[in-house]
Amino acid sequence: MSYHKFDELTVGLQTFGEPLDDSRQLVILLSSLPAEYELIVSIVENSKDVTLIEEKEHLLKEYERQKKRSLRNVH
Repeated sequence: MSYHKFDELTVGLQTFGEPLDDSRQLVILLSSLPAEYELIVSIVENSKDVTLIEEKEHLLKEYERQKKRSLRNVH
């Protein structure tokens, strides 16, 4: 799920009266990740005081790292 779609989903849920604090949003975000992120999900689930913003930044960096690695493997 892209960040844009994730943000649309959370705004949509809040519009319909579903309260979503950062911890619930983090659960939704982590559960939507593909298997390649399983290690990161496990680390976050076992960490304390991880914020939604921090995790979004971390996941974006990991996505870029995986993207670069896959481009190197293609060439």
